[in-house]
Amino acid sequence: MALPQWMFLLLLTPLLAAKEQEEPDSNISGEAEETGRCKFPSDWDSKLQLTPYHSSYALNDLVQLSCAGEYTPSVSRIRCISNGTQTLWNTTATCKEKCQQPQWDSRIYFTPQKSFYRISEEVTLSCSMEDPVPLAVIRCAKGRSPDWKYDWEMDIQGTWHGVAENLTCTTESCQRPWWDPRLHLEPDQDNYKKNKEVMLSCPKGLQPSFTHVKCTGKDMSNSNGKPEYREVWLGKDSRGQWSHIQSTVECIETCQKPRWDPSLQLAPDQDNYKNNEEVMLSCPEGFQPSFTHVKCWREFQSISHGKYEVWLGKDSGGQWNRIWSRVECIGKGGIRSRMVICRDRMCRNVYE
Repeated sequence: MALPQWMFLLLLTPLLAAKEQEEPDSNISGEAEETGRCKFPSDWDSKLQLTPYHSSYALNDLVQLSCAGEYTPSVSRIRCISNGTQTLWNTTATCKEKCQQPQWDSRIYFTPQKSFYRISEEVTLSCSMEDPVPLAVIRCAKGRSPDWKYDWEMDIQGTWHGVAENLTCTTESCQRPWWDPRLHLEPDQDNYKKNKEVMLSCPKGLQPSFTHVKCTGKDMSNSNGKPEYREVWLGKDSRGQWSHIQSTVECIETCQKPRWDPSLQLAPDQDNYKNNEEVMLSCPEGFQPSFTHVKCWREFQSISHGKYEVWLGKDSGGQWNRIWSRVECIGKGGIRSRMVICRDRMCRNVYE
């Protein structure tokens, strides 16, 4: 006996519903999405390389980045983080071009020594491993901005300028400097080899601002991206330290170390002092100097006799007064101690 049509429809409806639950919609992707993990950033720069390599990463995973070929990553590491309901990378990254070590003068030393340098990485150039003064400091500037045309920049007095021409190590000699004409140079030459030490002296009553100098080669400045070279001279100070000569070397008026109480200690302790150079005095324990600070002042006497040395002492009120007698170390009550100094069988009394 045939079933009525309405009963057939009642039986068919639940069967169709069950079939729909078993077969997913063909419009929905069949790839299951992992929750709480960061996917491999496949839509980033294709040159990026991730270490370790996985298809996805757990929360707080730290991944090292590198780039294929002559490129460097914009950041060295990325981390998988949580931002509320989302799990994502803490930043995006891309690969940037590196700068190849410039093929300039073969005598140039690069520090650090590499084949390629990262963007903004600074490099010190010198013409000798023993050079106290570098030739220049440069940095990789490739692709710094769309209109930037230089691969390298050079530091000129704290400001970066594009390098338009190759840098070179200049000649290993320096011309005789045009300083105070009263200076006597020993040896006296028109040209001096690099790092050759030269001794300076002046006429009687004068002292050179540096007694020893040497040329270290040529320094660079920048003019519209083109290097300009100037000779660099160093001067040795009273402590034996070499420093840059910023201006000129000249013969200056000096005073000889005063022959006062031998117990006095002078700071700085020198054979000669510049005009108006302040000197601090001290004494052995239990004694004090009649002046704690002194300075030399060359006083004009006459045309025939020139100037002569006058020493000034600072009193307790900070006023400078002329010293008419010797400065001594004085003990309590104005008493000076006495000792005997003997040299070569000759003895003399010295009061302290």
